[in-house]
Order: sequence, then C-alpha cells, then structure tokens
Amino acid sequence: MADEVSFERDIAPLFKLYRAGMLWSMDLAKYEDVKAHAKPIFARIRSGNMPPPPYPSLTPEQVELFATWMRQDFPA
Repeated sequence: MADEVSFERDIAPLFKLYRAGMLWSMDLAKYEDVKAHAKPIFARIRSGNMPPPPYPSLTPEQVELFATWMRQDFPA
C-alpha cells in the first residue's frame, strides 16, 4: 500500500499557488471544504479545467496524489 497521503502535507499545497485565482464557493485550504467537494474537484483537475488559466494544469503525479487521498478516505 502506498504511504498515507495527508491533506495538510500533500493536498493543501497543491492548491496554495492557485487559491487566489479560484473563485469557488469553498476554501481550497480547508480540509472540510475540499473533502466535501472532492469528486468535482478531482473531475476538474483530471480534465485539466482546474486550476484555471493562466495557471498550468496539475501534473499527472499531482492528480494521482489527489486520487490516492480520496481512495485512502481523506486523511487529514
């Protein structure tokens, strides 16, 4: 099994650079918000629609990290 992925250590930093440019109804730095919206967030990062232009898409490794976090039942 892969090492446990942590929201604080691994997931929150994925969105730190893009947070100001994302006008969502949630705070991408808050565990509860990201967990509650994980499926739509994952769909958008997987499709390359998040983060929004002019930011680059997340790398395949970063997308897989988010998927692993979901599979591991969202460790904080």
